[in-house]
Amino acid sequence: MNARGPVFVYGITDPRDGRPRYIGSSNNPKRRWSAHYAAGYGAAKSRRAWVRELRDGGHRPGLVILERVADGHDAAEREAFWINAAQRLGIT
Repeated sequence: MNARGPVFVYGITDPRDGRPRYIGSSNNPKRRWSAHYAAGYGAAKSRRAWVRELRDGGHRPGLVILERVADGHDAAEREAFWINAAQRLGIT
C-alpha cells in the first residue's frame, strides 16, 4: 500500500440506463465524482454536454466502484483494464 492509501477505479454512470460514461481512478472517488458533476470540471466537451443534459433532465450521474487497488502504482494499469473491458463490451 502506498502512502496515500488505496486507489479506486470507478465509473461515472448514466442514471437513465446505468451504463458507465467515464472510467477513472482516484484515492477519493466521491470527491472526483463531485468534481465531474460540478460544471464539468476538467471534462471533455462531450462529457460537459452530457452532465448538462442530465442536470436539465433532473438527473445526477451515478458512481460505481469497480476495483480497489491497494498499490497505487498498479492503478493506471487497472484503470486501463477496465476502460478496455468497457470498450470491448461497447458500454463506454
